[in-house]
Amino acid sequence: MALATSDNRPRLTNLYASLTAQWARQTVEYSRSVRLYNERVGRQRRQGADGLGRATQVNGSVRGIVDLSPMPGPTEPSAEATGRRGKTRSPLTSRQREIADLIAQGLTNTQIATKIVVSRGTVGNHIGNMLRRLHVKNRAEIAVWAIRHAELESSDH
Repeated sequence: MALATSDNRPRLTNLYASLTAQWARQTVEYSRSVRLYNERVGRQRRQGADGLGRATQVNGSVRGIVDLSPMPGPTEPSAEATGRRGKTRSPLTSRQREIADLIAQGLTNTQIATKIVVSRGTVGNHIGNMLRRLHVKNRAEIAVWAIRHAELESSDH
């Protein structure tokens, strides 16, 4: 049975346009999260590990205080919920946290698989499980979670 008959062309064209628009939105979201991650890493390198809430300098002049304190996310339990002070428990395994950090750095599934020496399908399975565990919709949201989680860990130490 052929899907592309003359009767279905407008419907398929609309579907393709819709999927293309959705892909473009997700790509923009993902690119933004990667940019924010790289900016955050750059700030930390310039300011040192204890750079929470320091004044930022742009072209040699102080531009104001940037609040770099971690933002609580819906999947990060409070200290009371974990029963520990200053520590939060991650819903992800250590391997999944490693993959989340690589996603935040902007790597593709193939690049991640090569870096951690597993198959691309295994990376895809991990990402699917991560999406479910974190209750997020796409890789960009995983990247945001990884950045927030890194901030929480750095503030705990």
